[in-house]
Amino acid sequence: MLKCSPTVSGECLYTSGFVDSDTTQVPKANAAWHIQISGSSATLRKIPDFCEVTALAWGAQVPGHSYSAELLVGWYNAADTGTTCNTTNFTYTYGIYESRDDGNTLTMIGQYPDNVFNLIRAAAGDQQTLGEWFVGTAGMGWFYFKPTNGGHG
Repeated sequence: MLKCSPTVSGECLYTSGFVDSDTTQVPKANAAWHIQISGSSATLRKIPDFCEVTALAWGAQVPGHSYSAELLVGWYNAADTGTTCNTTNFTYTYGIYESRDDGNTLTMIGQYPDNVFNLIRAAAGDQQTLGEWFVGTAGMGWFYFKPTNGGHG
């Protein structure tokens, strides 16, 4: 998955995405990355503590900053500060996470829309309203999601 920022030229989010339906080893070691393109060069920065992103999106611009909010769906553990996912020594929690500081910290805003287990496979942010998101699942349709409605469709 590759999605570019609506507010910062040359800034993108990238992940190789969901690997497969094998739930015996979750999460897989697929990190999420910020890519900053400047001229003919690109800089990669790992979004810390995140493994196997199943969906990602840019939202509205954060007030007072040039960057937009980010939404990442997948497995997260704030204690794992390494450069790769360490599934041997850490437990990760699946959820919907939002960042309003350019991917430096993530806050869980939900886990499953309508509290029904179903992997989220697509996401989009409302470009006008901070904190409002749309997510698409692998079988239950789409949901309008924000922290105050719990992901009700």
